[in-house]
Amino acid sequence: MHTGPDHFGNLMSGTYADGNRVYWGNGIDRIVKLDFDNYEVIDEYFFPDVTVYTAEQADESIAGFDASNSGLVAMLGGENNALLASSAVQMSFAQLLGFAAFILLLGPLPEEIGWRGYALPALLNRHTALSATLVLGAMWGLWHVPLFFMPGYYEAFGGAPDPALFFGNILIISFFYTWLFLHTKGSILAAVLFHFSVNFSGELIALPDQGEWIKTTILACAVIAIVAYRPDAWTSKPAG
Repeated sequence: MHTGPDHFGNLMSGTYADGNRVYWGNGIDRIVKLDFDNYEVIDEYFFPDVTVYTAEQADESIAGFDASNSGLVAMLGGENNALLASSAVQMSFAQLLGFAAFILLLGPLPEEIGWRGYALPALLNRHTALSATLVLGAMWGLWHVPLFFMPGYYEAFGGAPDPALFFGNILIISFFYTWLFLHTKGSILAAVLFHFSVNFSGELIALPDQGEWIKTTILACAVIAIVAYRPDAWTSKPAG
């Protein structure tokens, strides 16, 4: 039985006039109608303008699952999927822990001690949250510029990112860090954990450029909503 990738489960129907029942299920490319007794596919409806995944691709994914013991690898189409070219999901558990520690110590921990532990509070004492975020976002982006000129640095992470996406994301996500800082009473731990989750998930599943642009657009819309919801919190000058 092949029901398409990312199958979300089944919904059992009521009893039809002929006394029979069926299961309805769906995935990312289709809705399927299954026989109640033997789970055979009775009918399929394919969503328009989406890639249809074949039974052969399903077999390849299952083979990837068997080879790597990773459900995520299988779901994304096996070991050769481009999304997993530099992914940590193919590591052993011990390797994954070591990689997580490396990611934590490389950026989130030392950077957040400086950015949200020192720089953001200092900026908030003089500027509005909006101005402080824009200034810190620009500083944070400039901090990473030398990495683009260090031979071999980004090769260890699957290649250098698109500069426009990279710096745009830094500026946009700075608003989330400021919001988190203001709503956790300046917790550096919260900032470190958030930074780690962003970096580690980015290494876990490397999105293609189109996916990165979609993600950036969604984040930008979220920032607009956050600022628009409480504009006074972002534009009020500090007391004194």
